Amino acid sequence: FQQRLQEVREGIHFVITATSRPKRPGEVDGKDYFFVTKEQFLSMVNNDELLEYALVYGDYKGIPKQQ
Repeated sequence: FQQRLQEVREGIHFVITATSRPKRPGEVDGKDYFFVTKEQFLSMVNNDELLEYALVYGDYKGIPKQQ
C-alpha cells in the first residue's frame, strides 16, 4: 500500500512512530514502530524529541522529530 501510494503521489513521506508497548510477533523495530520502554519514551517527552504524543490504552505513542 505505502509503495503504491508513493508511486502515485510524489513527496509523500511515511513516518514511523515510537511506542512503549511490547513488540508483537512479526513486527520489526524501526520499520513498524520504534519500540522503547516507558522510561525511554518519557525521556523523549522531557527532552522535547517528539512532534506529538498520546497515552493510548496504557501505552505511549508519538512521532519523533527525527522523522
